[in-house]
Amino acid sequence: MFHGPPVKGLFRLLVLDAIREEPLHGYEIMRRIGDTLGHPPSPGVVYPTLRSLESEGLVRSGREGRRTVYSITEDGVKYLKENEDRIRCFMERADRIKILKKMVPHDIFPLLEELASKYGRMTEEQRDEVRRAFWRLIQDLSRILGDVR
Repeated sequence: MFHGPPVKGLFRLLVLDAIREEPLHGYEIMRRIGDTLGHPPSPGVVYPTLRSLESEGLVRSGREGRRTVYSITEDGVKYLKENEDRIRCFMERADRIKILKKMVPHDIFPLLEELASKYGRMTEEQRDEVRRAFWRLIQDLSRILGDVR
């Protein structure tokens, strides 16, 4: 769902949040962020972010055997606290997206992409039929939601 930093500056907060409780190596940071986002971010995003955070004094690195581990500094904790509303809102949204991914059949996403790619070649009648199908889905989901207490 997210293929890069989800919102400018927010990825930095996700990295800091991942190491809030304990020092971690890069792979573990990627795994923890992946648990939040639904898939791990690429090393090409994580490591430059860690270097940037370290140069700003928000993160420090050290060696544990052959691995580099990263820990949050006091300034990093302060930065997280200053942005706790942003990260909380994002985490709540990420949780809702994970729930949706569980409910929605996996096949829907390629189907929606195919619909979008063929839109220009559809007749107006076909486009209307697609809109009606979405309208029926909206009505069905609204009915279900109305039944939930």
